Amino acid sequence: MAQSGSFNLLFDRTAGGGQESSSDDTSDEDSPPQGVDFSLLACLNLSSAEKREASSGSVEEKPDKGDRETTQGRQGNDKAKTGKKKVKAKATEAPPEQVPVKQAEEDFRIELINIFKAFQKSKAQEYLFPRDLSNLQRKFIHAESKKYGFKSKSTGKGEKRFLRLTKYMTLTTKDSIEKKFELHESSLQVLRDLLQKHPPSAQELFNSAELQMTSEYNHHKKHASRKGKRKGGGNRAELWSTEKVAAELEALRLRRKERRCAAVQRTREALPISARKREILDLVRNNQIVLLAGETGCGKTTQVPQIIAESCWEEGKPCRVVCTQPRRISAISVAERIASERGESIGQSVGYSIRLEKKGTPQSSIVLCTNGVLLRQLVQKGHFRADDARNQSEGLVEGLTHLVVDEIHERDRFVDFILIILRDILPLNPNMKVVLMSATLQIDLLSSYFGNCPTIQVEGFMYPVEQFYLEDVLKFVGFAKAGGVSSEMAAPPELERAMMNAFIAGTDEAFEELMGEALAGAVEGATGSAPYVNAVHNTTGATALMVAAGKGRTDVCTVLIEHGADLGLASKDGKGKAKDWACKFGHHDLAEMLISREEESRKDRNKQSETASMLNQYQLSIDQDEVDLKIIVELISFLEEDQSFDVENSKGAILVFLPGWDEIIRLKNLLESSSLGDGLAVLPLHSMVPVPEQRKVFQKPPKGQRKVVLATNIAETAITIDDIVYVINSGRHKEKSYDPYTGVSTLLSSWTSRASEKQRKGRAGRCQPGVCFHIYSTSRSDSLLDFQIPELKRSPLEEVCLQIKVMESNGLPVTQTTKSGDSTVKTFLSRALEPPVPEAVQQALELLETIGALLPGEKLTVLGKHLASLPLPPQLGKLLLYSIIFGCLDNVLTSACFSAYRLPWVFPVQQAARTEADKARNAFAVGVPSSDHLAAVAAFNGWRKAEKKGYAWKFCNQNFLSQGTLRMVDGMRTQIAGGLRDAKVIRNLGESSTFCVTGLERSVLDCGYYPQIGYMKRLELERVAKQKDKMKPSLMTKRGEVVRIHKQSIVSKRSTSKRTEEEADPIFAFGEVTRNDRGLNVSAVTELPFLALCVVAMDLQVEQAPVGEDGCINSILIIDGWLKYLVPQMYATYIKCLRGRLSETFAFLIERSWDADMPARLTDSVAALREVMIIEAGGDQARREFTGQYQGIGRKSGGRGRSGRYNGDQGFARTDHGGRGP
Repeated sequence: MAQSGSFNLLFDRTAGGGQESSSDDTSDEDSPPQGVDFSLLACLNLSSAEKREASSGSVEEKPDKGDRETTQGRQGNDKAKTGKKKVKAKATEAPPEQVPVKQAEEDFRIELINIFKAFQKSKAQEYLFPRDLSNLQRKFIHAESKKYGFKSKSTGKGEKRFLRLTKYMTLTTKDSIEKKFELHESSLQVLRDLLQKHPPSAQELFNSAELQMTSEYNHHKKHASRKGKRKGGGNRAELWSTEKVAAELEALRLRRKERRCAAVQRTREALPISARKREILDLVRNNQIVLLAGETGCGKTTQVPQIIAESCWEEGKPCRVVCTQPRRISAISVAERIASERGESIGQSVGYSIRLEKKGTPQSSIVLCTNGVLLRQLVQKGHFRADDARNQSEGLVEGLTHLVVDEIHERDRFVDFILIILRDILPLNPNMKVVLMSATLQIDLLSSYFGNCPTIQVEGFMYPVEQFYLEDVLKFVGFAKAGGVSSEMAAPPELERAMMNAFIAGTDEAFEELMGEALAGAVEGATGSAPYVNAVHNTTGATALMVAAGKGRTDVCTVLIEHGADLGLASKDGKGKAKDWACKFGHHDLAEMLISREEESRKDRNKQSETASMLNQYQLSIDQDEVDLKIIVELISFLEEDQSFDVENSKGAILVFLPGWDEIIRLKNLLESSSLGDGLAVLPLHSMVPVPEQRKVFQKPPKGQRKVVLATNIAETAITIDDIVYVINSGRHKEKSYDPYTGVSTLLSSWTSRASEKQRKGRAGRCQPGVCFHIYSTSRSDSLLDFQIPELKRSPLEEVCLQIKVMESNGLPVTQTTKSGDSTVKTFLSRALEPPVPEAVQQALELLETIGALLPGEKLTVLGKHLASLPLPPQLGKLLLYSIIFGCLDNVLTSACFSAYRLPWVFPVQQAARTEADKARNAFAVGVPSSDHLAAVAAFNGWRKAEKKGYAWKFCNQNFLSQGTLRMVDGMRTQIAGGLRDAKVIRNLGESSTFCVTGLERSVLDCGYYPQIGYMKRLELERVAKQKDKMKPSLMTKRGEVVRIHKQSIVSKRSTSKRTEEEADPIFAFGEVTRNDRGLNVSAVTELPFLALCVVAMDLQVEQAPVGEDGCINSILIIDGWLKYLVPQMYATYIKCLRGRLSETFAFLIERSWDADMPARLTDSVAALREVMIIEAGGDQARREFTGQYQGIGRKSGGRGRSGRYNGDQGFARTDHGGRGP
């Protein structure tokens, strides 16, 4: 049997990379490359177990699922009888018995993903599929290729028709056309005055091709210069004294004698984990690290921290048990649950620490936190030793005696990073104990990683959970009973026209067209069901088979029958079945053949699996990449009527797992607008929901209503909703992935893992017997990965790489296994439990070097040290430093926080509300029509004003804004501004926000987002004419990829009617690029002024241009090797000079504190560049407003205060933004 991992990558040709993407099925290329092997899809015969191993290149036998009923058992279940069920919602239609079975489509989808992944990892530039693909399969390949960043194109005709995949190729100057660019006359005057006052040196003119913005970070020098400046004293994490421990233990015992606490104590003692208490404590006491695999419901999350803490107290020892959780809501809810069980309020002996919020004291014995919070403390402290004097300040890790890492199976990048650090620091801290916990722990892998450390498995207390898959769900909701989608499937307009044309004209060409439409989706050269072969004409009820029979086309009838044409269907116009059509029009031989085939078909139909046929037809009727929300509504309607499941509370709460917020809102609206609405309390559970609203899911619903919780994977682990009886599992989640081969992030709805399936099922049996419905087939379940791919292998690694270098500078043993000359970062990450691919690490290092965080040889710079200290991605951290230089920090800080978290817009489901939301969003963009980032800032500033006046909620409601997001960003601003003050980069936010002018802010935003830029792609001339000279909202990047500007962007409707062919295409900067079903997208962009790009580009080459017809001497500027601009020669002098001086200013800022002296040459240059950026963004009017608003700026004052020190432009008048605290 062929193995999918051993596919031949058919064709490797770099020349193919530059072709245009197309889904067009016509081409002049009729022949494939010579020697091509077309055994590609032999792997489609792989077993389900083999498919799970296909992407790794090996096929191993997998055991059957032990925790799932067999298909035969489920099919025989009494619950599957639908005859007695009354469903309120309209039943989904099911297939008629006559449709032949064909299950290849889902298998094809599963296997195609493995093909794409193999091609993605290979060095091949081109890949060919064979010709025997159906139209539906071709369509799926075209759609899926966009998700992976490939071009797809069908070429050739007939037997010489092939489908080709190619990868994008990086653009060079060969692909670029020289564009003219001219500065505004006012800008030129500013620059002339600057260079007259401070003439450029020879070094500035000849050594500015590449920017050098910072020097290498010297840890010892930095600490020596600030020795003695450390804040001392208060709030150190000193553990309790022995006397304090004894007093707290006695108080705990007294509380537990109270009636309420006594009942809680009995519940705790009944948990399976309590029976293993002694064994757990012995293992922890005698080993430094222990693995605990506790089944769902065993009580590990809430009890293990308490067991450890109470054991220490009973021995008279103080302790600090830090327990990590993957999510904020889990950390909060678990901390509250533990505190409640101990009869105390949160914040006493039990606390939590999450981003921007914490409760508890430095002496709290049990602290819950997120993985990210713990990692940042581990990285920033350095020299992590319990006896180290430097380790005595406030923080999570100070005084830590036990670390419990829960839900480790989720494997986010923080957890994998923490595991590497723990393996390094545990030998330095022999008294520190670590417990790793999960319900689905990969025991062998983790145990071997930590030197075969001991493990303990705790059985969970789970009530029985009955589970069903899609095959059963379709029966529950009446899919089969309703007659099916194919019993009267309406023909698409194209097929209707083809029927009419074939019946009237009767030509070969007409019947070729008819067969093409009727057999869409059928495999070429093979027999089997085609989804439209039995589609009926809207008026006559005729099928393609009837038309062919009426015209006596035996050949066409034979092909249609082989592809599932139903000979038993009759038309509406009285002509009868296909045999009757043949008789009516005098084709008696054909009629006899049709009668014979009908009898044979009836016998074959009786042998087919009804369930398989029903499942196949259902899957063909929906978009399998989306969750079918209607069938979930029907299933909930079925549960409202059904009383026959073996559960104590048939009206118990329902938990629905969905991939994302959009699906949650849409399903909520569907439920509330259905006949079920009044009887349901529908509660969303998502990170976008405020914490007080999230807590409602744990409360009882109003009398007479059934609670329905709509959640993402946030509800999979660590939280228990007591009254859940039914779980509906869509099987999908939104997973953010990163393509290291293209540098693009993806946020797509994808299939979950088997471990996740088990966790979701377990939510139904926590407190009583339950039922779980999986809205996917058993075949799909068998294909799921055992565990989710670790986030470290599917995320950008810039932050991780930078933190590794900071750890190295702080003295943590990063380099202990690094050989001389090897990459420190690569070697460190190679020690991960499952290391990321080398390409991802290399790309991260290249980006860090591009933005100046690292020097060649992975040397950490002063800039890199500053960027690592900020809780932002490195590029956004650099953006803030630019804004400090130009005196516009306030609004840029807000924008950076939005980029790091999420934009504040709310997108309603209803079309009318969406229109209103678009209007509100566009209203915020009135003053910034070329910047989504600044439109969000305007919304934030409006919200802050509304909050001060007491109508923030109303403001958000009217303008479709998320108040939760706005509050989060507000807190982030405070945190980051405080970090900048602590680093002595600024004195306060107001003094660094003197020049909050839109044109300047737009330029600075672009400086920070570099090198993520692209030019707005111009349509071909004929398309421009057809679309009334409107530019298609897309950008062309250096990699040659077309990136769509999302329709929700305010820039998406930009007109280009005034642009000439010679004018430069507008350049846009953007943040994260995501890939979805339609290809690459950016949701927020800002137009980049030409001069801003020139001064921040890492590489700028100048070439002499031929003398123009007007005798002018011009230069060609080549930016980063792919953008070319034709400019007057003097521009090159201005730009080189400005690049060098901005670089010096940047280095000055980050290597000295805010009160250091700065040379006048630099302050004057920054002031001139600031003024030019404003002029270029808005012309003379912007300059007049600017110079009128800020007295004494620019060439005269040079942007310096009266003291002659660089102090954030303290001496100037401020806008309304100035002087405001964070």
